[in-house]
Amino acid sequence: MAAQVAIAVALLVGAGLLVRSLLSVLSVDRGFDAENRLLVTVSIPRAFGPERIVQIGDEILARLQTAPDVVAATVSGRPLTRGSTGMGIGAADQPDVPGQRFRGRRGAM
Repeated sequence: MAAQVAIAVALLVGAGLLVRSLLSVLSVDRGFDAENRLLVTVSIPRAFGPERIVQIGDEILARLQTAPDVVAATVSGRPLTRGSTGMGIGAADQPDVPGQRFRGRRGAM
């Protein structure tokens, strides 16, 4: 019984330290101004093949670069965030509403 309590306490302490570390990592200055930035994840099936995937990325980039009010755009295979950190698609002037899904115009990038 004492061993089970000791293991449970150790696990709780470890979980608490992990959560504290995660919160600390998420609050670190990333080294760039994130204001007025938009990060979008696009999933392209591997069935398209590497050449077509690159072509789609180039098409997306070209459309973004010609969009009004866009100062700069880039496409990356290695985003700054990996996995879910609670960040989704959004814009600085349109804050996220919990439970509401992003609805873009059809055919628009």
